[in-house]
Parts: sequence; C-alpha cells; structure tokens
Amino acid sequence: MVPRCTTNATNCVAASSTPSSLTLNGPKGYAHARIEADIQHRHSGDGSASSPNSASTFLRIVEDRPYFPLLQLDPTKNESVVDVARTVLSAYNKNSRSNNSTDAGDVNSCEGKVTVITGGLTNALFKVDLNSSTDEATNNNTSVLVRVFGSEGMIDRDIDTANFARLCNKSTTGGHNVTNQFTVIHSQLDLLGRFANGRIETWIPNMRQAHHVNDFGATAANCTELSREVARQLARLHYGFDIPEYLVSKKGGGVEMTPTLWRVIEDWTGELKNALEDETFVNDAALVKLFEEVVVSKNNASGTSPAPTTEAIVSELTNELKWLQKVVETKHPDATVVFAHNDVNAANILLDASTTNTDNNDSNSPYNEQTVCLIDFEYGAINYAMFDVANFYCEHCGGNDNAAPDYTLFPEHERQIDFLREYLKAKRGILRAKGEDEEQTAATDAEMIARLLSQVQLFRMASNLYWGVWGVLQAAGDVIDGTFNKENAKLRLLGNVGMNNWDNLRYGMNRLGGYWECKERLLTIGEV
Repeated sequence: MVPRCTTNATNCVAASSTPSSLTLNGPKGYAHARIEADIQHRHSGDGSASSPNSASTFLRIVEDRPYFPLLQLDPTKNESVVDVARTVLSAYNKNSRSNNSTDAGDVNSCEGKVTVITGGLTNALFKVDLNSSTDEATNNNTSVLVRVFGSEGMIDRDIDTANFARLCNKSTTGGHNVTNQFTVIHSQLDLLGRFANGRIETWIPNMRQAHHVNDFGATAANCTELSREVARQLARLHYGFDIPEYLVSKKGGGVEMTPTLWRVIEDWTGELKNALEDETFVNDAALVKLFEEVVVSKNNASGTSPAPTTEAIVSELTNELKWLQKVVETKHPDATVVFAHNDVNAANILLDASTTNTDNNDSNSPYNEQTVCLIDFEYGAINYAMFDVANFYCEHCGGNDNAAPDYTLFPEHERQIDFLREYLKAKRGILRAKGEDEEQTAATDAEMIARLLSQVQLFRMASNLYWGVWGVLQAAGDVIDGTFNKENAKLRLLGNVGMNNWDNLRYGMNRLGGYWECKERLLTIGEV
C-alpha cells in the first residue's frame, strides 16, 4: 500500500470519471481505454482532447490501476509533473483494488517538490515528494517516481506497461489479481497508474544506482557476491514469472515462445533506413571515417569505399543480423527462451544505500532481494535467456556515462563461470518450488556451463548489434530527457553537437565496433 497524505480536500477525480465496470487487462485494455476516450471526446464537444477538464476526468482501470489516456504531462514544467502525479495517485488511492485501506486518502492539497532523476537514456524521470502542508509533525508524506516516455516508436508502451503491472503482481500482498507464484522483482516496486505519455511508480527509499566499475568491477569489494545476487534475480525473472498470455502464441494445442531479438533489430534497422533516408554523413569527415571503419570497410578489402550511404549502412547491418541469427539457430537450436529483461546494466540495478560491500563470504553477503533491485523492464520481452546474461557482461564495460564502452572490463572467464553456476543453482530451486522438473540430461554442470558460455559468446555479439542499432536510431530520433527534437537530431547526426551531453550516435557506433571485434575474435579461434 502506498503511503498517502491525509488532508481532506475534495478528490481530484471527478464523479464523471468513475471507471466502467468492464474489466480491462493487457495491451488491448489500454487500447480499448483510448478508443473509449476518443469516442467520449468526440461526443462531448469540449473542443480539445487535452483540455484540463476532460484530461483529468476520463479514467479507466486497466490491470487494476488507473489510466488517464487524455492526461498529458509537460516535462518542462514542474507544476505539470506535480499535477499529474496528484491526479494519478489520488485515483489509485480511490479505485485500485490493491488498496485495502478504508482511508482512501487524498493528495490534492499536498505540496509538491520535483527532483529530476539523471541517468535515464530513454525516459525523462522525476521524483515527486507530496508533503502535507497541514500537519508537518506527522511526516505523513508520499514520494513517487514519474516516468515520461521517450524513445517514441521504439517501445510499445501498452505492452511495456502491462508487462510491468504483471511483474508487480505479488502473491504476498493479496491485493492485485495474483498471477505470479513468486515475487520476481523487489517487493516495494509497483505500478500506481498511467497517463497519456508516461506512468507513476513507487519510489523505493534509500536506494542508489549501481556503478559498472565501483560495484561490479573486478577490483570492487565483494563484486562476486553482488553478481551472484543479480544471477539469482535473473533466474527468478526467467523461471518464476508467469509469462502473460498476450506475449505467446498458440500452436498445435501448445504455447510457442518466439525470441523477439531478431525481429526487433530488423524493425529498428528498417526504421533507421527511413530516418536517415536523406543523410549521407558527408558533412563530417570524422563521422565518415567512423562509418567506413566500423560499418563498411570490414567487408571491403580494398579500403577504397566511398562515403557510406544510408543504403550501404542498412545493407551491412541487415547482412550481419541474418548471419548472426543463422549461426545462433544452427549452433544452439535448443537455446532456452524466457521472458528476459534485455537491459540489465548497472544503471538499472538499485542498491541499498546503507549496505556496505566489505563482507567477503557467502554467509555474510549484504546482497539479497531487498538490498538489490532490478528496474526498468521497458525492453523486456520473450528472448533467449543467455542474451540477458551476455548483455549483463557487456554492460560491465560501461559507456552509459561517456558513450565509450571499455571492452577490457568484460568479465574474465572465471567470473562468467561463477555467475552461471549461481544462475543454474537458483533456476533449479525455482523449478523445484514450482513443482516442475528440469529437463533430464546426462550433462554434468561443467558441460552445461560450457554450452551456456558458448551461447554467451554469440549473444555478446547480439547485445552489441542490438544496442549499436539502437544508438544510431536514437540519434536519428534524438530523444533526450524526454524531448524529441528533430533539428537537434540532424545536428547531432552531422557531428555539430559536442560531447558535453550524451551522444547516441557515438555510443551506437562504439557498440557496433564491439560487435565486429567479437566477430573477428570468434572467427579467428574457429568458434563461428
């Protein structure tokens, strides 16, 4: 239950917003709510779908949480951030079946303080503190996370939000429609509601972002124990989460789970072609050289290629994708497919700020499901389990701060083995608790880990290709701090914007460089 201010102001959700009795769930539930909102707006004659009255009063309950499909938040105005947070949280207190308190509470008269949360590469993030102005002595305050969606068109926000709602459905609370036998994410993490261009989530106090070197680096104190906890949490996500019905397809009386990895990269590459249709990058010699080195010259022995065109870039990326997919499906046709996070990096791992990492044995490890929290599941989808593992290894190399990953920081062989050993141990415990037997195999743990390591090497390439295309496409669409700016995107593409801020293009190119580095190494040793 979310803590609430207890002032007695009139609830900000008007009577006309009373949600319909129709049960709305999944991505289709959000789509249905928007259709309803559009129909009501066209018949209301209020003149504007975004008018304050209609926006804050049209409400539907989807996935047992409030959804305001007409309510837009302006991330450049603190008052807009606070108003939307109040509206959504008030509706959550009043309407959500997860709220078992008889005191619905009200946040409408609470003073709002907005803090910008840095480090998000996809969304604009804000912490909103709603403090009671009438009774400071009670310290009865509410803090929430406001997420304003970025990466327009790259993420299906209906699927993303429905996934997050299902992940937050915990059997221990007894409040939501229970779907999970296990608490697969942090017990305090929850979805409170959604508005037109974002959503409200719980704020977990006393947590900090992890750092790829200070916490996961080879010289960091107790980095092994922290990595083991991440392994356990990945296993819980992979094998403890009841995959939503809308993510799977029915085939021959059974359920088929198709990895989304290849389709997503293919889709992004197609979008990239459209976004860069008129750009040849000839206005920036440094970027031309970068594209020649990273994208074109790998398959051009003469080294005399002309300035790369959009066609050349897209063709090269498409060919690499097809080649890698064929290698994976040939070498590992039975690779395990699960619901994967797809973006496990240090910035998406929260650590208890009061926990010290100086203990060096299993029994005294400070890391557990309460002191370590995986967040930001927006790229979550059906995918190969070892993609998550390989991606986590890749993220040890950093780059989220300076767009330049240091590939020498990739975990050494023994650390990879230790992680996989803990992952398999956790996987078996989860399957036993669910009454499911792991597939019978004569393979020893060593043989199984060897197979997984082979998969990891291929998905290391896939991770670099995935985020490489993402970075270049983000540069073309340039969503920074929640703002979509086509002119800035063009300037950034042409190299006219400095490195004072995050640079999607250079990050993307560096990840693509990591892809070819991995490929050349595996070709040299005969692994592909």
